[in-house]
Amino acid sequence: MSCEKIYAIAAALLLSAVAVIGCKKDGDGGGGSVSLPVESYIVDYTSARVVVGYESDFDVEVTGLPSWCRLESMEAGAAVIAVERNDGDRRSGAIVFGAGGGRSEFMIVQRGKAIAGDGMIRVDSLVSVGRKGAVVMLAPVYDGTSVTASIGEGAEWIHADARSYATVSQLSFTVDENTGDYPRQGVVYFASDAGDVDSTVIWQAGSDEIYITGDMTLNGYLNASITMQVRTGTLSAGERTKSVGCYLSQSNPCPGPGDMSLMFEYSTDANNLNVKFTTDFSRGVIPGRRYNVRYAVVTDRGTYYSDTYTLSVPGVSAAGEPDMKIPVIFHVYYSRSGSVTENVSAEVIDNQIEMANMIWRGRFGYGVDTGVEFVPATHTPWGEKLPEPGIHRIAVSKPMSFTDDEFVNNADFNDSFNLWDPKTYVNVWVMDIALPDVAGYATLPLVPESSPLAGLVSGDYYFTHPLDYMHGIVLDNEYAASLSGVTTLAHEAGHLFGLLHAFSENGCGEDDYCADTPNYDRAQYLRTVAQTGVRDMSRISCDGDSFLSVNVMDYFYGQGFAITPEQKLRIEHLLDYGILGVTRSDVTRAVSYVDADAPKPEIKIIH
Repeated sequence: MSCEKIYAIAAALLLSAVAVIGCKKDGDGGGGSVSLPVESYIVDYTSARVVVGYESDFDVEVTGLPSWCRLESMEAGAAVIAVERNDGDRRSGAIVFGAGGGRSEFMIVQRGKAIAGDGMIRVDSLVSVGRKGAVVMLAPVYDGTSVTASIGEGAEWIHADARSYATVSQLSFTVDENTGDYPRQGVVYFASDAGDVDSTVIWQAGSDEIYITGDMTLNGYLNASITMQVRTGTLSAGERTKSVGCYLSQSNPCPGPGDMSLMFEYSTDANNLNVKFTTDFSRGVIPGRRYNVRYAVVTDRGTYYSDTYTLSVPGVSAAGEPDMKIPVIFHVYYSRSGSVTENVSAEVIDNQIEMANMIWRGRFGYGVDTGVEFVPATHTPWGEKLPEPGIHRIAVSKPMSFTDDEFVNNADFNDSFNLWDPKTYVNVWVMDIALPDVAGYATLPLVPESSPLAGLVSGDYYFTHPLDYMHGIVLDNEYAASLSGVTTLAHEAGHLFGLLHAFSENGCGEDDYCADTPNYDRAQYLRTVAQTGVRDMSRISCDGDSFLSVNVMDYFYGQGFAITPEQKLRIEHLLDYGILGVTRSDVTRAVSYVDADAPKPEIKIIH
């Protein structure tokens, strides 16, 4: 059974059932059956009319219609189902055709409202269907007058329905059954009258000899494990595995690349494989939420998936109203030639913000509540409402890949389009970080000379002059979507508000100026891990004491959920006097005028 069908059965339990009987053929009252040509219909967010053909010698009863669908009419051998426009999140449901005691069902999936871009065509980038085929309805969004669709790769098994071209707002494509062993991908291209081109990849499962299953277990929130089993028969000659793991999504019934992930490198011959993987994880999913999970094996020839499972995450205690809300804007750079992880989803960004708020509000039971919450910006600096709160998507000609110094000091980007006023926003840029094993980095803040803070540069220059460097946070696009990277925003925001690492890089000579964060030698910890092969969350402090790594300003293998009282004091100092300008209302800055020829303070970047 395909992942779409499993998801539809689960979703149908939550939807109100409506029964409609269409009497189109007479039967003899027993041993009936009804057959449908495909197992799923996938439609875009705009309203749609789906014609479902069927074959039966009995009267047909249509049941289980979701509340947003209605049976418009019954024709000879076909039911016409009207689907309402969807301005919300993705939704799905199973619709049952019954006849003379037999029954068949199909899944109907409707995507949420299309996301606006930067003057180009916008379409769903990836659609997954089961091997039995589907009808896929796509609605390109464009501000021009016309869009032309064409089928590239996969033209022999993807067929355009000519009837759909009466309106450009809804194009219908039929996907044939895949009788082959392996998954396949086809591409539907859309070209506008202005020359813009975008495309949708249609991924279809095959009947390959591979079995993948898994289980994700949570004992409370912080004690979790993943177990998955992979068994293969004869695949293509020389095929090798590259990685194994899982993909998760709250909204996508078939999670895959571009969704949240936890993947591990695993290189071996993919043929006749029978292996079981078990790993622990303690962070990445948001408490109180429910996820769709698909386990996956990536080889050098393609990706194989399990069916879709669900994971319900235990909740944690609620927080009261914050003392301060700080708007955040994510500048997401993406190109058509880049990977699917370039243009990260709104769900990935929402997870980053929600996890940061849980940590900064002390909701995991460790540390303190800073009273600070990060909220997605709702408008641009020019007063325009953002189509996606907190997200500014920027199409570029090729993938953005810079080191920290190259980006922060790049004059091509420190304009008002890429760097929004830091007196109003926390700027976060999402791109490929051209540094090994770096999930993110931030610029350390400056403080005025009249209100210094240990460990930070004091200087009044940028309090009286415009910023001429990229002051904010950078997240690696691929790592931001991984389960192990969901706390990255919370960590880098700590740097942006004056917090240093809660360890020494090599030895015990560094100080984060917080007496309640035990210092330890990170280099020695890594040597111990390399020697023993054991990664755990315990540390040995420079004083010889053992402790559990829970602080947000530690990293590698730890929980990263706590902010201490002294760290909160440093954050409050930056809220009062820092360059970001999102200050508390009861504080008035007193900064003297600095001569235009005064030297600029040193800009520091920290990972």
